[in-house]
Amino acid sequence: TTNTLICACQNTTIPDSVTSIGFEAFCGCESLTSITIPDSVTNIGDSAFSSCESLTSITIPDSVTSIGTLAFRDCKELTSVTIPSSVKSIGLGGTFQGCTSLKLVQWNAINCTIDINSYPPFYNLSSIKNFTFGNNVKSIPACLCCGLSGLTSITIPDGVTSIGSYAFRSCSSLTS
Repeated sequence: TTNTLICACQNTTIPDSVTSIGFEAFCGCESLTSITIPDSVTNIGDSAFSSCESLTSITIPDSVTSIGTLAFRDCKELTSVTIPSSVKSIGLGGTFQGCTSLKLVQWNAINCTIDINSYPPFYNLSSIKNFTFGNNVKSIPACLCCGLSGLTSITIPDGVTSIGSYAFRSCSSLTS
């Protein structure tokens, strides 16, 4: 038998008492359209919001230090995301895999590494047209924008001192 969790919520506010969102906590909540994560949360677990196909809006607070593997996989209506400066790690294996409406990424993480032996968080998402970096970003992680074939331009802030291996590999539409 298969255990299926059915979630009928559309908007969810997580209380301030929560510090971690666990493995598959909201996985498959197809009606979930937006969620507010409080500043008390430091960890978003593996597949936490996976297959939330109607999710259009999520705010990741500056308190979050880790985002798990496939945390937002198949959130097909998600159009933009901001990765806060506090994020130190993003899980292996395409954190935003299948987010086919994702067009805008604001990357503010100042000390985040990505394992180059796995799929990067935004791997092969041709829908991403705009990928911006916050002014406090000093290092662009390896493989970060790998395979973003729809990306046409980037602006690298003056404070960036290193760009990791394969950071912009296969960005075939990149013109400036």
